[in-house]
Amino acid sequence: MELEGLKRGIAALREKGIQIKEIVTDRHMQIKNWLKDNHRNIKACDMYCAAHDVIRREKPD
Repeated sequence: MELEGLKRGIAALREKGIQIKEIVTDRHMQIKNWLKDNHRNIKACDMYCAAHDVIRREKPD
């Protein structure tokens, strides 16, 4: 479901002439693999989960 939404979103943006350089995801493997196979020029950042990792490390035990 997430992958289909991304495909439609990228297609809609490209139809309007918008160039995509970077996408922030939540480490969804299908999205990561699809971008790697189909859109090597788009960088995928896993900032959502990375931020949670930082918060967990900063929390005192």
